[in-house]
Amino acid sequence: MTVRLVSLFAAVLVLLVAAYGVSAQGTNVMQHGACAASMVSAAVTDPCRDGSAILFNPAAIALHPSVATVGASVIRSQITFTYDEAGMPGVTNGPWTTTIPSGFATYRIGDRTSIGLGVFLPYGLGLDWPLDFEGRFAAYKSDFRNLYVQPTVARALTPWLSVGGGVDLVSSELTLRQRLDFAEVPVPGQPFNMEALGIPRGTDF
Repeated sequence: MTVRLVSLFAAVLVLLVAAYGVSAQGTNVMQHGACAASMVSAAVTDPCRDGSAILFNPAAIALHPSVATVGASVIRSQITFTYDEAGMPGVTNGPWTTTIPSGFATYRIGDRTSIGLGVFLPYGLGLDWPLDFEGRFAAYKSDFRNLYVQPTVARALTPWLSVGGGVDLVSSELTLRQRLDFAEVPVPGQPFNMEALGIPRGTDF
């Protein structure tokens, strides 16, 4: 038994260490509503009674009164990028302000059952760099946004225990704009590209 526990602990430790290096760039908004924003991440264990429990803990709406709320989160941010080559100046993207709307509605059916609908935008990403930005051949403008629509139902089994769930209907849109490097364009009918004809790398096309 002790050997199994040690092996399990080691496996969990390896997974945690491996996950430590994972990173991504973007916006994750999980504070929809003034109540959830004030509670930071505690809105999962003690959901607010403004309908946002549809997102954080769907089962809780069976214990909450009927309600409808509409709100928005305002995000202001900026990003600075410095090229690896020494002496290259940093480029600042932003600052920009983004408004993230959300809406929730719940309705009690009897004493033990509730239905609800949530509309929110939990993830997104937007970048808009100058056209002379060093990374323009990868992307100089990108915009990712999505819309979640979540119908939810919950039922109270006891005064302190409830179950619930919903389905996320997700609509996503991605815009990506990039420049092409003319030096890397293949020469028609030849096994080489434009760089072989004297076109320097970094020539926008």
